[in-house]
Amino acid sequence: MAPNFTVAYWQVALALLFACLTYVITKGWHSRRLFYKLQRQGLPMPSWNIITGNMLALLPLLRRFPSNAHQNYLITELSKSFKKWDSAFYLDLWPFSIPFLVISSPSLAIQATQELDLPLPFDLNRFFRPLAGGSCTLFTLNGAEWKRIHDIFKPGFSASYILSQTDHIVRETADLVEIFRDHAAKGDIFLLDDLLGFFMMDIIGAITLGSRLHSQKQFNQLAYAMRSQVQWQIADGELNIFKRWNPARPVVQWYNSRQMDNYVSKELDKRFAERQKSSDSPPHSIMDMVLDNYMSENPEAKTASRMDAAYKKWATIQIRGFLFVGHDSTASTIEYCYHLLSKHPEAMATIRAEHDEVFGTDPSTVGAQLLDQPQKINMLPYTTAVLKETMRLFPAAAAVRTGLPGAVLKDPNGNRFPTEGTTILIMHSALHINPNYWTEPESFIPERWLVGPEHPLYPVKGAWRPFEFGPRNCIGQTLVMQDVKTVLAMTVREFDVCAAYDEWDELHPRKGLKTVKGERAYHVFRAAAHPANGFPCRAVVHIFWTWQWLTILWSDEVTFLIGGHSAKAKVTRNTNKGYSERYCNTCIQHQFYRGHTIPVNAWGAIGYNYKSPLLFLDGHGKSGTFLQTDYLSQILEYLQPIIATFALITRTLNGSPEPLFMEDGNSAHGHKSAHNCCAKYRAKHGISLLPHPSTSPDMNPIEKCWRRLKQKLHRRLHQPLTVEEMKQAVLEEWEAIPQEWINNLIAQQEHWVTVLIQRHGWSTPN
Repeated sequence: MAPNFTVAYWQVALALLFACLTYVITKGWHSRRLFYKLQRQGLPMPSWNIITGNMLALLPLLRRFPSNAHQNYLITELSKSFKKWDSAFYLDLWPFSIPFLVISSPSLAIQATQELDLPLPFDLNRFFRPLAGGSCTLFTLNGAEWKRIHDIFKPGFSASYILSQTDHIVRETADLVEIFRDHAAKGDIFLLDDLLGFFMMDIIGAITLGSRLHSQKQFNQLAYAMRSQVQWQIADGELNIFKRWNPARPVVQWYNSRQMDNYVSKELDKRFAERQKSSDSPPHSIMDMVLDNYMSENPEAKTASRMDAAYKKWATIQIRGFLFVGHDSTASTIEYCYHLLSKHPEAMATIRAEHDEVFGTDPSTVGAQLLDQPQKINMLPYTTAVLKETMRLFPAAAAVRTGLPGAVLKDPNGNRFPTEGTTILIMHSALHINPNYWTEPESFIPERWLVGPEHPLYPVKGAWRPFEFGPRNCIGQTLVMQDVKTVLAMTVREFDVCAAYDEWDELHPRKGLKTVKGERAYHVFRAAAHPANGFPCRAVVHIFWTWQWLTILWSDEVTFLIGGHSAKAKVTRNTNKGYSERYCNTCIQHQFYRGHTIPVNAWGAIGYNYKSPLLFLDGHGKSGTFLQTDYLSQILEYLQPIIATFALITRTLNGSPEPLFMEDGNSAHGHKSAHNCCAKYRAKHGISLLPHPSTSPDMNPIEKCWRRLKQKLHRRLHQPLTVEEMKQAVLEEWEAIPQEWINNLIAQQEHWVTVLIQRHGWSTPN
């Protein structure tokens, strides 16, 4: 009689716990032992100890970034401390991540990916498995199996084949244009990240499956499941334990994976039946290539009733892998193209001029022209330069390779970096702004991609690597370039797509930092790197006034109060409309002082790439009001050198002869007569004024500077108590306003005037 063994549940649980602890301790021991040896060799790494590794070195950096900022920012900051090592260092974050050798220089990257051709790390499987449904993908395998799969799909990513897919790209982009028009008509805020995620799913779905998903406009099972899977994905080094071990994640990922498998399985069955009938026809999709390979390897498949189950599972994994890599990072790149163009109106004007030259002045004809002559998409050098510069400043991912015994990287200084036991992290976000290899590394300069080798802006070989180099470079880079250029060609002349973070933050207030180096659309992890908060934005039908806004010097007076408080009247434009349509809740037209106050009056001016000195004023009228003589003696007589300095800037931008000076309708400015002292002075010295509506302060971008300045003063721990203290505090906050932020205000001016026109002169949310 066989013995009867009874095992309690607690015994099973205890055994599993013991196995997990053994695994963690073993892996931790190997990691710490490796770094102990590296430290003894004097190799570069942040402060390290055997208990916490390098994690304590991250704590000071965490306070400098928003809580949801991408971890690449932390690693990029760390790399700046190792300049004599060519910005390379070792990083030990066990148990949150694997051992890294972080590199951010061209020479080390070239060695890892090209000269040594190091393999991809096994840990990539953990990242791709929820997205692809398995680990045997083109993007994770090495050796002969990778080469076999690469040879199957390589014809589908040749330049000629991608050009033949233009109809798919144009058709889906036409749907995107319609959606932009709907948003422009409604004037609403929408999340560009979500929209472009589904848009790119439609494109890659058509190219991969050969059928349309229509996910931009309606629910699609495959697209929705993939986008959900992306949102639930976590970074390998995620430090937030609540995100890392969220018990809902595996459940949601299992459900999404099943939804995707079912959808792809049905498509494979349908296309398998079609290919059996017309196996000699050329492939029209990635799925056709998969099926052609299956039939060539299995001649009996032409008469079989169904596909082999194992091959079908393999094919599903490959297709899901292409669906992910073909949509996610490209969507992010398009978002940042819109963002950077909206912040740099000179670049926007240049790219629009190029599109006018290639396609004519009617943007609505671009799609038809590309269908008839798809090669026109390769006639856009400046558009390509914008795209490359965007991917330089906002790379969607990094690259990884596995270190091997005997594989040693060497920097130009003779330093040697053994790679055995580490994963080599090629940090694109650090390399692309490394000042050792880039001139003006953090500036958006598309022209650097159009100059010759003798120019200081010319990129160093191997310093730009969003697609990587070597045998494992991105197979779909030609498709990415065509996707983005087509979208820009069909949209940037018809729409202004501008970030709406100010309004978003008012609707969704939260504490803590909200910018990285002044950039609100900083990177967050969402499988690839994406803009924070999904990039809230507005789409506005474009009116071609861009260059004129760059020539205006916007001026205004402002009052700061010591003690007491102020009441603000609203802006009124149309007395025949209701309250909500008549008033602008954030704009100041008149200010009334309540309580005992001491006013401190100031004047300033802003322009594109310019911020004037701040001048303090004294009014000699009744109750301290300004007179025309005050304005003449304290402002106008100091204005000529200010305008002359600004004129030098506008001439370098567009050759404009003289800037326009913007004043509001204050009676002290002397606009009602041509014979008062102010009007005579302006006429004598050739100061050209901008015609403007006198009761539209929400259309003057300097009002936002005053609002920002007053908010900063209000948040000061020590409130100014004297006039001198107030003047000093105001000067400090005025100097602290970033010029890039001011440029962004002016870049959005065209958008807000368009909104004002669309609202027929009613109040705007500006």
